[in-house]
Amino acid sequence: MSVAHSGQVLIMEEHAQEGEHGLNWWGMMFFLASEALIFANFIAAYLYLEIQNLPKMGGWRLDNVITPLIFTAVLVSSSGTVHLAGMAIRKGNMRAYAAWLALTITLGATFIGGQAIEYTN
Repeated sequence: MSVAHSGQVLIMEEHAQEGEHGLNWWGMMFFLASEALIFANFIAAYLYLEIQNLPKMGGWRLDNVITPLIFTAVLVSSSGTVHLAGMAIRKGNMRAYAAWLALTITLGATFIGGQAIEYTN
């Protein structure tokens, strides 16, 4: 049912003509584009500030690159383990679910602990 109509809405009324995109599709595309631009601006601002501070910090150091890559890998792998936990619970395997969920929590705690250490240094 649509908010604009008080009765039953036909499928063709709610959707655009064949080959055209409706307002919902365009709204989602503009939302995704705006989110992508926000993140692109954050990354550009970070890189700008990092490049401005390079002479003060003595240039690039390897530990400034390796540590974020390690914690990024930990964060991405936690997404995989929570997915595996979801697959295990759908199959009714509680033991595998508990193991994958415990590993996800451990990876999340590792990531947060690493962020705390990184921000305090």
